[in-house]
Amino acid sequence: MGNHLVALPYEEENRHHIRSELGPLFDLAKTAWGLASLFIAEQGKIGVGRSHYFNWCMAAVFAKQMRLFVANYRLCEGGLGLEALSLCRAMFETFVNLKALSQSNDQEEYARLWMIWDFANDERMAHKIIDNHPDGKAKLNELGASLAAEKAKIGENRWKVFVDHGPSQLNLRALCDKIELTDAYKVFYPLASGAAHGYDLVSYARPISDDQIQTNLSPTLDFVDTNLATSIAVVRDTLAILNHLLSLNKEKELADLTKVVEAANTFINKRQKGTTV
Repeated sequence: MGNHLVALPYEEENRHHIRSELGPLFDLAKTAWGLASLFIAEQGKIGVGRSHYFNWCMAAVFAKQMRLFVANYRLCEGGLGLEALSLCRAMFETFVNLKALSQSNDQEEYARLWMIWDFANDERMAHKIIDNHPDGKAKLNELGASLAAEKAKIGENRWKVFVDHGPSQLNLRALCDKIELTDAYKVFYPLASGAAHGYDLVSYARPISDDQIQTNLSPTLDFVDTNLATSIAVVRDTLAILNHLLSLNKEKELADLTKVVEAANTFINKRQKGTTV
């Protein structure tokens, strides 16, 4: 077996170029990370007076958004902005459910169902693969038994909707409409969904003559600035809700994060206008 380096053509050269073009934006992302890391510290005590499920859900949302932020940063650093759009989409979808939870009449129940949604999808997937893995049937039966009360409570027809769409039982567009994120959905989501659904192929190859096609394998600047700025904003918005729900008292950090969001937007606007920053 060959010991091949996994790397794209001109990767190092292009990484340096991307950094030289967008250095201030990468620095703002680092600042955002530093501020975001202050919200929930290791061994920190949060969610006093809240249920175990609620705090479990909030901790998971925080960890997921932070990991996605770092993953997005690293892809952007490598000139993989097209691929990073999928991560920004995941951050957006997580934020939408968090915002829906914050506006729910029963936040505790929404959080509980959000966690159960994970187990519900585990069960659905397990049913499809159990024939090839019969040794897992006992665990599947155990999982099914643990979800039986939830299925009975929600009802068979609504259970299928719940497994598909989660605690809101609404598709993402309808949920965005309900919580007044329609504009954000219309502007951002179709763009970010191209990589996931496969309608972005023209970004990866283009004809340069009747008998020649040029592939786009090398890292590029495409969507790097958009992803960095969007991820900073989504992290700020996520933390604003967590700060409120968990009474974290991080208003100063939120104000500083808002300044980072504004600076990122200013950088992009000036760059798009051809102004030197």
